[in-house]
Amino acid sequence: MLKFAVCDDNSSLRSKFVSMLQKVLEKNNIEGQVVFDTGDPEYFFEYISKNHVDVVLLDIDLRSMMSGLDLAKKIREVNKSVSIIFITAHIEYVLMAFKVKTFDYLVKPISQNKLEECILRLSQFTCSDSVNFVKVKSGPSTHLIKKNDIIYIEKVNSKSFIYTTNEIIETYSTLDELERILPGNFIRSHKSYIINIGKVTKIDAITNEVIFNNSFKCYVGRKYKKMLMDYLSKNNL
Repeated sequence: MLKFAVCDDNSSLRSKFVSMLQKVLEKNNIEGQVVFDTGDPEYFFEYISKNHVDVVLLDIDLRSMMSGLDLAKKIREVNKSVSIIFITAHIEYVLMAFKVKTFDYLVKPISQNKLEECILRLSQFTCSDSVNFVKVKSGPSTHLIKKNDIIYIEKVNSKSFIYTTNEIIETYSTLDELERILPGNFIRSHKSYIINIGKVTKIDAITNEVIFNNSFKCYVGRKYKKMLMDYLSKNNL
C-alpha cells in the first residue's frame, strides 16, 4: 500500500485536497492511504523521520520560516526514495522544485482530473519499476520497499525484521519466502540472516561477523559459510 502524507498550511484547502486524493485512489483501485496531514512543516518532518511514507505532497509556500522546498531538502536527507510532489500557486518555483528529485508538481487551483493524472502516473511508475521494489506484508499494511535500500534481514522468533537505509520493517514473512522474491545479490549467511552483498564492507572469517557500511553487523553461520565464500569468489568480490 502506498502511504501518502500532505503538508499545506491552509487547513480548509488541505482537507479538500486529502478528500480528493482519497477519491482518486478509490476510483482507480490504487492501494493507498493518506496517513498524515498537517500545516506545520516541523511537525511534518518529525513524522516523516519516524514513520514509513512513500509519497509526500508539499505546498511550496507554507507561510513559515521553512518553505516547502526547505522541507523537501530536509526530507531528502533522511529518505532518499520517497516520491515528492509539490503543490504551488507560483509556477516560477517549479524549476527550483526539481533540484530535490521531484516526481511532479501540481499548480493551484488543483482539479480532480489533474490530480488523477498525476496519481495514475505515479502508480504506473511504481508498477513499471516493480523490478526494483518488493512488496511485504506488515500487519494489516503492505510496504513497498526498494530492494537496494535493504541492508539485511533478521529472523527473530516468528517475525522477520527488514533493516533498510531508512527504517526497520517487521513482517511475518519467513526468510525462505523473502529469499524467493529477492534478487541474487541477497544471500543467506545464517539460518537467521539474509544479507545484501552490495551493502557489505567487511566479512571477518575469524569472528564470522558481517559488517555493513552503516556499522550494522550480523553473522555467518557454519552451514552457510562455504556457500557465501564460493559466491564471493565466483563474483570476484
